[in-house]
Amino acid sequence: MVIEMNAAVQSVRVLFDLLRTKKYLTNDNELIAAVSEVNTDLMKAQSETIALQKELLTRTSRERELEEKIRKLEDWETKAERYILTDLAPGVPAYCVKPDMEYGEPLHYLCANCFARKQKSFLRFSQGSISDFYYCYPCKEEIRLDSSRPKPTEPEIEDWRNG
Repeated sequence: MVIEMNAAVQSVRVLFDLLRTKKYLTNDNELIAAVSEVNTDLMKAQSETIALQKELLTRTSRERELEEKIRKLEDWETKAERYILTDLAPGVPAYCVKPDMEYGEPLHYLCANCFARKQKSFLRFSQGSISDFYYCYPCKEEIRLDSSRPKPTEPEIEDWRNG
């Protein structure tokens, strides 16, 4: 890009030199040919400059996108450190907030499927007529609990966390 800019500046200098030395040119055709050549060089340099500016804009945009992705990944890693994989029911994984990292939030579970896709999706507990279940709205996962097994209590949850 610097080379093209230097070429454009050099072309402008040549044009001015030609105009200053016009009186020394004996033929108008020589002047017209010289000006035409300088104009051609200027147009070429301008086209190359525009192409380089487009490329720079594209690269700058891509750089911003990558920086945003990095920021989101770092943000996700910070959020993910607060959770530990546990069993919501036997053989049913879910993420639960680690002890001393609740930050005033109530006890909650996150969907393991969504968590793997770097999404924080809360599991909602519902009591059904046949059995109780947890439901994840984003991925539509329904986790049925054994009807003979009661809803997890706070001490059980602590056991799972520490287990």
